[in-house]
Amino acid sequence: MNVHGMGADQTWTQNGQDIISYISASGADIVALQELSAGALTQIQDVNSGLGALYDIYSSAGGSPVLIRRGSGLTGILLAESFGGCEPSTAIIIQTGLTLFTLYNNHFCFPGGTGVRSNQGDGQALATAINGSSTPVLAVGDFNSSARINPDTLPLLISMSGLTDLWPLVNAAPQGDVIRMLATDGFLQSAVVELYYQDQCFTTSGGPCSDHSPFRAQLFIP
Repeated sequence: MNVHGMGADQTWTQNGQDIISYISASGADIVALQELSAGALTQIQDVNSGLGALYDIYSSAGGSPVLIRRGSGLTGILLAESFGGCEPSTAIIIQTGLTLFTLYNNHFCFPGGTGVRSNQGDGQALATAINGSSTPVLAVGDFNSSARINPDTLPLLISMSGLTDLWPLVNAAPQGDVIRMLATDGFLQSAVVELYYQDQCFTTSGGPCSDHSPFRAQLFIP
């Protein structure tokens, strides 16, 4: 869920409450956020604490934190931040039962405008991290690569890392959106992607949660 532009007509305290309310109502066990400032992360942490700590939040600098719902049976170990991307990316090992996998949550640079570089370097940095992983990998986030913008970055990442783009596997007509979920063969050998779709989120004031639509997936991981 990329929260860029979320609730511009609200305070960040209310925005933090809306984010937690949305993800809590969704029943999600794992939540990956992008484009979250350090101040906004503090608001989310405060709201989460006030509700009895529904989620463990893995991040220290905002950017792209990962949230894991308490009581879900999942445990996480934060590995690293700030590899590639225009803001801190997050790598976290997640265990469910006997299965271990590494989740990489990313926000690649938007490739346009004066002084903004191509984001192919972001793809190369992520591929290097993935190739050094000792577990199966699930990579999520806003890759800012599609037929519309910087079309070479996602194919470059896939060719360098062996990732499979899951969107075309589940949806008959891929929309080419910049928000994606990708996985290594090792992950796909044990996990089944049952649903993967674009969702809607609205703030208390009735506006959209962000200028990006959140994506939701249902995975079966034995």
